[in-house]
Amino acid sequence: MAIYLTVGVALFCAIWTCCHLPRADALGTNDEERAKLREFLVLDIRANSQYSAWYVTLIGVIGTIVASNQAPFKPVLNAEHLWPFGVSFLAASLATLFFPAGYGTRFLPNLRWVWLRSVLCEQLVVIFTAYGIWDMFRVLAGQ
Repeated sequence: MAIYLTVGVALFCAIWTCCHLPRADALGTNDEERAKLREFLVLDIRANSQYSAWYVTLIGVIGTIVASNQAPFKPVLNAEHLWPFGVSFLAASLATLFFPAGYGTRFLPNLRWVWLRSVLCEQLVVIFTAYGIWDMFRVLAGQ
């Protein structure tokens, strides 16, 4: 049941984000307002990349703890329980890749796509890391 909820939440977040992709005229139509929109998008992209880098670190720390103490984690050391962390790692790695969007007003559509990629990746990272940790604790607690 939890996997259906996880996939449902990820799908809902993806649809919500796609429906709320910032419009080119979201802050106005003059050059100063469009420049402000580009700045806000870049700040969002930077924040999502930093969060994704932190999640890669979190997954690395969890992996180090598990590798150092394999005996208690034996029930979860298989693909059935580790795949959510793989999805999180892949999404976080994709979010931290640098895709140049270009500079200036004519590159706003590119910047919007890079923004969409970083937000969707960040959502997947958070959702699947939370699911992976919940599943790991559930199995280790014997439920």
